Amino acid sequence: MLFEDEPTFEAYNEFNKYVKELVGGPRSSTMKEESAQAIRQYLRQNATEPEGDLFGKVVPMVIKDGKSGQESRKRDADGEIIRQAESFGHDEGLKRLCNCQFVKKVLPRRVETAGKKLGLTDPKPDWVFGIREPEFPDRKLPEPGRNARALIGVAPGLQYPWFAIENKGCACPMAEAENQAIRDGATLVSAQRQLAILAGWIDEKTEAVGVDQDNIAFSCTWVPDLAHIFVHWFERKELGAEGDCVYHMNKIRSYLMNDNSHVSDFRKDSHNVLEYGITLARKEKLRKLYHDIAARNTTSTSSGTSSAGS
Repeated sequence: MLFEDEPTFEAYNEFNKYVKELVGGPRSSTMKEESAQAIRQYLRQNATEPEGDLFGKVVPMVIKDGKSGQESRKRDADGEIIRQAESFGHDEGLKRLCNCQFVKKVLPRRVETAGKKLGLTDPKPDWVFGIREPEFPDRKLPEPGRNARALIGVAPGLQYPWFAIENKGCACPMAEAENQAIRDGATLVSAQRQLAILAGWIDEKTEAVGVDQDNIAFSCTWVPDLAHIFVHWFERKELGAEGDCVYHMNKIRSYLMNDNSHVSDFRKDSHNVLEYGITLARKEKLRKLYHDIAARNTTSTSSGTSSAGS
């Protein structure tokens, strides 16, 4: 795994442009000045609170359902917390979980025992976003197999997650959140790629050298006065299943939490990342992915052969 290998990221011009436009693109609605001011005020007044207490209130203030129109009126910080927390996480199947322990052994590492020596324990992000379980996928489809089910629910309680947040209080450096986020994002990308392999969409023996643009994820690292949004992506450097490959983490943008315009942009960009995961195009792609995995698993089971997804 590589953190902030900027020259490699910049070398893939089309992919770089695609990701930056995805995150930083415009939205039809913007954060009201009073909302940004309320968030700044709350962070300033409560920056020394325990991490869980502080971000348990602030995250719903900033990252919320951006489609539910409500009557505009002036509110104090407490009123803003209540209003935005009530509308948080109800956007077209979007669901979030707190302190979610990821499925074991999905985090990519070449040697299992080396992971623990390097501190590469299985991730448990402060927040993770995915698709709500009861709504998706289609229950009428045949079973995809045990391994596939674990990868679909790599964040148990969600399906096909794509965005994780790591928070740290004022006493902890941003680097600690980044160390956790690189594991979060690599695990999310690894789960997506393993599902694509089970579906027959990726053949590691013949996969082209370069970036895998179809399987990406995002993370946010956030301390009281600063936040970053990162993209996580896979690069194959050499042909063949045993060839050199890298899981990358690259910063897209930073946000100062004491600046109203930065807080507003952080809300917008975070919502763009969430929107990416719940678009109809992505849901249709995931339905086909599920169908192809299930079909291959059914074929393998009926023929009496061992299935990679069983």
